[in-house]
Formats: sequence, C-alpha cells, structure tokens
Amino acid sequence: MKKFQSRSALLTLLVVGFVSLFAVGCGNSDNFVFTGNTNNPVTGDTGNLVFRFTQAQTIDTVPTGTTSLRFDFFSSDTPSLATFLFTETRSYAELIIIEDVPVEVQSVVVTAFGANGEPLAVLTGDVTVIVGTDQEVDLVFNSNPTFNSITLSPNPAIILTPGDNTQQVSVSANFDTAQVLGQQTSYNVNIDPSQCSFAFTEATGNPTATANITTGGLVILNTDLQNSTLTASYTAFGVTRSDSTLVRTVNFAAENASGPTTYTPNSPFTGWYDVTFFESDGVTQLNVNSGANTTYSLASGQTDVVVNPQTGTFTTTGSTTGNIVIRVTWVDGRTQAADGTGGTGATFSDDVTFQNSTN
Repeated sequence: MKKFQSRSALLTLLVVGFVSLFAVGCGNSDNFVFTGNTNNPVTGDTGNLVFRFTQAQTIDTVPTGTTSLRFDFFSSDTPSLATFLFTETRSYAELIIIEDVPVEVQSVVVTAFGANGEPLAVLTGDVTVIVGTDQEVDLVFNSNPTFNSITLSPNPAIILTPGDNTQQVSVSANFDTAQVLGQQTSYNVNIDPSQCSFAFTEATGNPTATANITTGGLVILNTDLQNSTLTASYTAFGVTRSDSTLVRTVNFAAENASGPTTYTPNSPFTGWYDVTFFESDGVTQLNVNSGANTTYSLASGQTDVVVNPQTGTFTTTGSTTGNIVIRVTWVDGRTQAADGTGGTGATFSDDVTFQNSTN
C-alpha cells in the first residue's frame, strides 16, 4: 500500500464503512450523462474537494479491483434528480482532487467501478464547499449494487454440427444501483466465462455426454444427434444467478447419389445429389437436395467449370484438371421456437468431391 502524501493545504476524504467485495468479470456498460439541472443555477464561486482512497478488505476503503470512480454532485443534503448539478469520472488513484466545485454542492454520490464498467459499491457523503479552499468530505458506505440476472448466449439454442463442432458462449450480468440516485442505475456487464460454473443436463436416454465446456466457455461436441441443456451460474454479492440454453447437435451431409464421384473432362455431369439434414432427435431427416434454400457452387476454383446453382450439374472442357469440389449450401429458414426447438435459423454446407477419371 502506498503511503499517503502529506499535503498541508489539503484535507482528506475518508471512506468510512465496510464495503463488501465480490468476484468480477469482463464486460462493459452503456453510460448516459446528465447535463445538469437548470433549476439549480450556480453562482460561479468554487472551491476544491480532495479524495484519498485505498483498496483492501477493511474499512476506509473502496473494493479491490476498483479502476474508476464516478462522482455525482447535488445541491441538496439528500440527493435527488431535481437537485443534480454535475458528474465527473476519474481513474482510480489514492489521491483525487476535484477542482472548481460550485459552492451550491451539498452532497455527493460516489460509485466505484471495475475494469470494464461493472459497479462495485456506492458511497455517499455531505459536502461543504468554501470558496478558495480545500475541504474534507467524509464518505460512508451506502450499498452494494443489486445483482439481478445473467444471460447465457447463444440463446435459445447452441447449434453444433460434426466438422464444425464448437461454440463459444458468452455470459452477461445485469446489476443496478437504484438504491441511490446516480447518473446511471442499471448496468449490463459481460462476465468472463472462466468465472462461471457450467453444467449439462443430458437428454433422456442419452448414455454419454453430448458436449463438454472448457473453462473459457468453449462448448465442444462429443456425440452426434442428441440434445442437452447447458446451464451457466455466476455469483456476486453472495447471490447466485443462473441461465440455461438448449444444446442441439444436428448434422448436414451431401453426396453424389447417381454413381461414382468422378468426372471426365469435356463431358457434363448430369447426375443428382443426396442432401440430408439430420435433426437433433436422431430420427428426423429432411431431404433438401433442391428448393429455394439449397444452392450449389464451385469450391475448387477452376475457371473452366460451370455449375448450375439449382441442381449442381456442371460442365467441363477438355483442359479441365484436378478435382472438382461442389459446395452444397442449405439455409434452414424454419423459425426457431422460444425454447430452442424447431428450425435452427442456421446455414449449413458440405462439399462433394469429383475426381478426374483420366488421372
């Protein structure tokens, strides 16, 4: 802990009261700014206020992890919207001097924030401003923010497919400091997934874990064609909140159904494909080899191959070489239900490779 510097001309602000601490994650919040209240004009006479802070788990502190402090000033002993004058935010420091404070200021609300905008604590104090002087303000701990909820995303469902079988999840938390009037009272903050706990609830009859999740929040598919539910939990201020999302493991596959996957240069391919979407119940299959949501394109890059985007048939020239790769893409335009079932709303693709028969 750095020792306080002596400053004979300055008085100190003491933060009095026990401040509870809690684990914080990463994220941000959207701030809005009061512009002041024209019903409380200032005279132009000002003085300075001096703030000294420390971080520790004892009294006379702000919470460990505080990186910034917002000061909301009011022209009444009891803060209210009608008497709000101005706000100022400073990076955390052991010594903070707020200069040119109007003599009309009578109270202050101080909100401590973590590295990414999460509120940590609210403190309040009475203020006396004397023109041309530095005045001491005694702050007292007022309240911890209220931890309302978390949101796990993607939601309502994580869609996993073999070959593209991972999904990064994110967790956000909502806090408010509505106990005390301030510049902002509600905050949505991104939480580091490594600070959350996760649990899977497997589908009935599923003998193995559908997926697992890393400490960093990456969901990894273990088995195909099963559903499970992923639940995230996070604790702040002694309160644990949870949210869940469905994990659906689906499959999409395309293949040449008309014979060997070969082609002969200068001869057209006029066959057909078997394109199937496999639902996560492990039973339902959709044939999607044609239709407005299915398209075929060349993925191998030859300039002398022309592909029909509706059927996947293609023509070549006598100089065509190498493997021809046809990419089949299907857009699942079905609506996903609020519980994550039904359509996926996702886009799937698979490649069919044709070898040169002359090689």
